[in-house]
Amino acid sequence: MMPAAADQLLLAWIDLGLSETLYTFMRLAAALGGLIVGWFLTGPIVRLIGRIALRKAVPSDVLSWSKAMGAVLTAALIYAFFPLGGPGGGGPGKGGGSGDGIGKGKGAGNGDGGLTKKNGDDKDNGDLKREPLTILLLGGDNVKDHRYYLIDRKPPAVPLEDVEKLFKDKPGRYQVTILLTKDSVGERHGAVMRLQERARKHGQFTLLKSEMNAKLTTGD
Repeated sequence: MMPAAADQLLLAWIDLGLSETLYTFMRLAAALGGLIVGWFLTGPIVRLIGRIALRKAVPSDVLSWSKAMGAVLTAALIYAFFPLGGPGGGGPGKGGGSGDGIGKGKGAGNGDGGLTKKNGDDKDNGDLKREPLTILLLGGDNVKDHRYYLIDRKPPAVPLEDVEKLFKDKPGRYQVTILLTKDSVGERHGAVMRLQERARKHGQFTLLKSEMNAKLTTGD
């Protein structure tokens, strides 16, 4: 997991409106660095394992094969988990919409709400029922001027600032469903990460849901 300061810095970079092409370039550059690091680190590790386990030097062909595999694996892991996400349109492909909620508190993930946050702690409050709020994310050519978000699936698309205003007006009152379709950005895209971060900031309960067959209407 990334340190909190680095995570906040990353979100700040994304808020500058970097293009999808630059996202991909940064992931490839990080993967290339991982390829080089993996190559040089795998050799000493394999030699050490050979000395301890086999009590003899590792054959040169085995060493070369191990270094290559280590380099490729390191690059692939860095590319896959680099937190900026790729270009839109891929969708998450996981679906379900259940499980623990995003944030520090313990979310039931079954849509029944009933949790509030105060001073950073989750407390039960039977008198408060969370209001459902669905936010559908756009992707690809459907995104204009960084307007990724359809509130309650209804056009027009709005920027993150408009969504955050809803969170500010009713802190801790929404059960937010972040809806992704085949035409949306991926779940690790910056637009999703920013939305989750703003929701946590204002005490909202969030869950990710995918509907790959949902029809997308932007109103354009």
